[in-house]
Amino acid sequence: MIVAHMTDPSFEEKMRVEWNARAQKSYMQYTSGTQTEKEEDYLKSAERDTAPILRYLDGADTRTWKALDVGCGVGRLIQVLAPRFAEVHGVDVSDEMLNLGRERLKPFPNVQLHRLEGTDLKPFPDRTFQIMWSYSVFYHMPRTLYYGYLKELSRVMAPGGQLMYQLAQTYTLRRWLNAVFRVEPDAKDTNVRRHYTKGHLRALAEANGFEVLHCEPGQGHDLWCHWRRR
Repeated sequence: MIVAHMTDPSFEEKMRVEWNARAQKSYMQYTSGTQTEKEEDYLKSAERDTAPILRYLDGADTRTWKALDVGCGVGRLIQVLAPRFAEVHGVDVSDEMLNLGRERLKPFPNVQLHRLEGTDLKPFPDRTFQIMWSYSVFYHMPRTLYYGYLKELSRVMAPGGQLMYQLAQTYTLRRWLNAVFRVEPDAKDTNVRRHYTKGHLRALAEANGFEVLHCEPGQGHDLWCHWRRR
């Protein structure tokens, strides 16, 4: 469920191959952490992880909005959120995840899934979306890739639009030091997490034309970021 650096096609292909394999092995486990392989538990995980998004929306009338799910996988969160929006677009690097997602999301005619090529969101014009979300994606990216992706998200976000995404908390000394010194883990591991300080995140938001509305702990290790496009 990851995107890859547009200047490194070999890395992109590695991500695609590995996430295709994970989809075949157990898409439920790799996209939600659930261990039961039961649809009921998978849906519960989606309801849990969309709860912060719904809280940030605070009852807004979203019926005319266009939404983007970055690293959508099989559409776990889309399945819960799609009825609220006029259009929902999901993007992912994994063909297997997308194929599974298209089957799972057939009941939702307002949903379209797209295969990513690099970090480019070229299928979408400037200022397309009123809302974007992402779960368990950005912290797996190399830092430079994440920075580049924020720039592209800024381009396709309409003024006043909201970006809501999850990173990992820095609640241990090791994680905090990794965040402060911006340690880049072994690039060969495509499922490792990076950590960020809140100050760094505020600077990234400002540099990409966003205002920080929330940066707060969620369930488990989650750190939720809620930004608004200026």
